[in-house]
Formats: sequence, C-alpha cells, structure tokens
Amino acid sequence: MPQPSDFKSIDTNRATLRRTKAGREVVDLVSAWTGAGSSDDAEAARSSMLKGGYPLARRAMAEGPPTPRLFRGVYANSEESEAWIQSLDVGSEIDLLGASSFTTSRRHAQFFAGSITNVIIEIDEGDANGLPVEGISNSPGEREWMLTGHLEVTEAEREVSTDYEGSGFDVVSVRVKARVVRGRRKAKR
Repeated sequence: MPQPSDFKSIDTNRATLRRTKAGREVVDLVSAWTGAGSSDDAEAARSSMLKGGYPLARRAMAEGPPTPRLFRGVYANSEESEAWIQSLDVGSEIDLLGASSFTTSRRHAQFFAGSITNVIIEIDEGDANGLPVEGISNSPGEREWMLTGHLEVTEAEREVSTDYEGSGFDVVSVRVKARVVRGRRKAKR
C-alpha cells in the first residue's frame, strides 16, 4: 500500500504510473476525465468516485504536492446550476463531487466557463494539495491538476452585464477565491 509521502512527488508519466495499483487508478481516472473515452466514460468515473471508487487516486490527490495558483471554469447548464452559481458567497462550500480538474491557465478556465451564467473558481498557490496530470492528460496544454474534497469560498465578486453584446441575454459572471477544507460536508455541487 502506498504511503502518504509517496504522493508528494508522484511521477505523472503514464508508463511509470502504470507500474502500481495507485498509478493505474490515476491513469484510468484521468483518461476517463479528460476525454480519452466518451462523455459517458467521464460520467461513469464521476459516479464511481461518488460511490467511493478510485480510493487510491483520491488519496493521491488529497496528499499530493501543494498546488500552484489554479482556476476552474463552470457554466450553468440547468436552472439548478444557475441557482448554485448565483448563490455562491463567502463561506459557501463547493463539493468537488469526488474530483474535479483545474488548470493553471485562467484563459482555459474562461473558455470552459462559457459566456452566459458562469463562475471562475480561483485557488491561490499552496491553498490546496492535488495531483498534476499534465503528463497524462489528453489536453497537456491545459496544465491540468486534479483535486478532491470540498472548497470554501473566501472571496466572491459578481458582475452582471445586461443585454450582453446586443444578444438579449444577461450575463452573470461570478469570480470566487476558494481553499480546500477537509472533513466537512455542506453544499452539493
């Protein structure tokens, strides 16, 4: 069984990772997550994570090295997610639902956020531990990290643009700063 210190300097080279059970879990999870398979594969991986699957991969994320400054873009794809984005405020918790990918590139996060109702989640350097997966991601230019657990919102800013570029749509953009918290469960996302 891997020891916690094994994850502090984990080699994210695909061939090296395949040599251990924990590494195989990480590669399988990241492959499903980052588009090697279908969106059904990603949904199956998320479902498995929620049911306690990928325990070694989750542990590798939780006990991995401190992260650099990270970003995640999320857009509203339902009334429920739009309400969730609108409700984010200081002290809110964000459940990463097993695991979520983040990027060191604000530009990539903005691309994933879309343009109508969206949120950019920002985590300062060292405010989380995670697993750098650039070397095994299908989108290496994204400079991707995987995190697990819950985030606590430490800052929240809203910007509302009415009739965005003459589209007739109001755009709500929320920028939040957050940090990882452990052992508490509040909000669902």
